[in-house]
Amino acid sequence: MKLYGWGYDSLPYIVKRIKKLKENRFNYYNTPYPTIGELIKNKNYDYVSYRVMFPGADKYGEFAGEFKVEDGKIIPLDMDYYGYNEEVIASEEWTDTESNIKNGLTIIVECDMIQ
Repeated sequence: MKLYGWGYDSLPYIVKRIKKLKENRFNYYNTPYPTIGELIKNKNYDYVSYRVMFPGADKYGEFAGEFKVEDGKIIPLDMDYYGYNEEVIASEEWTDTESNIKNGLTIIVECDMIQ
């Protein structure tokens, strides 16, 4: 059976990713929320998954972009713009040895509407 649109065409891969999501231990913040700039100050991340939370999204938000961080500076991987002053409602640091990511970060920001 082949499933398309996931980047991979194997059911075991999809099951594995779902299990990883269930194991995630996000840090959920209270107001005032920290900003992206505060979370990444003087840090390095091989990969940052940028997710947005909006009404109707699942509990981890929806994937909306990616960047890396070198010495606290955002370097977009998708030619998009990410603001240092965006408030983060949740984050998680992680590693993925299969993808050669030693220092990963997922951030979830809040938004009212996706266009």
